Amino acid sequence: MENSIVIARFLAIWFVVFGSIIIFRHDFLKQVWINFYSNPAIMFVVGILYEMVGLLILVLHPGVTFDWSLTITLVGALFFLIGVGRLFYPLLLRHSVDQMLHSNGYIYVGSALVLLGFWFALFGWVAI
Repeated sequence: MENSIVIARFLAIWFVVFGSIIIFRHDFLKQVWINFYSNPAIMFVVGILYEMVGLLILVLHPGVTFDWSLTITLVGALFFLIGVGRLFYPLLLRHSVDQMLHSNGYIYVGSALVLLGFWFALFGWVAI
């Protein structure tokens, strides 16, 4: 349970900060994505990092229980799959991110990430 709390605290901060960046720094983020997808080396390194973070979460939180900590396992699996996607299918991910950034989808994605961050904060700090 201690690993769950530590991981929940980490994910809470990460999701709130990243979701806020998506919402409030949208124009800057468009330029970042354009530069990101024009450099294959950066895409490769970020894919490896996503895989490593996903595997780290899955190794530190291996159990599947049907309570709030299941979301930690699902996020770890999602990070791992995003890393694999960035390594093997970079153009598919580019297309979906381009659609999100050139519509109002970024507001929904950013808001969902902030809410997920608050969910993890609830169990990481408040409900101890």
